[in-house]
Amino acid sequence: MPVLNCRKCNKIFSTLAGFNTVCPECRKKDEEDFKRVKSFVWDHPGVTVDEAAEICNVSPKDIKEWLREERLSLADGSVADFLTCDRCGKPILKGRFCEKCKADMVTDLKHATEKPKMSGALVTPREPGEDEKMRFLGREKR
Repeated sequence: MPVLNCRKCNKIFSTLAGFNTVCPECRKKDEEDFKRVKSFVWDHPGVTVDEAAEICNVSPKDIKEWLREERLSLADGSVADFLTCDRCGKPILKGRFCEKCKADMVTDLKHATEKPKMSGALVTPREPGEDEKMRFLGREKR
């Protein structure tokens, strides 16, 4: 079992999967914070990130992480340059990429996974006959 330091409290903990970077205590606290922020945002549409962070007593960094993970979304205008697309820098409401960049990446992926088309002359099948006989190199025809 891998042993890691919690990225929030720096306490040493072991993890089965090896991909958790937060100890169970901090993870539980994060879930409680998330539920509190989500409930507040639901009850107060149009709230900004800073307002939600201050009222719910959480870090704006945590709210940004939840927005990036698309676990939380805020109304238009309430994010106001808080989140930007990782690809083009355009302001976004949630996730890591704007809709245009997502569509472009899907198109690029489709093009990358397509089989290359053969160009040039097509090979025509041979007619049955003399060409299908077995041949031996180094022997003269009898």
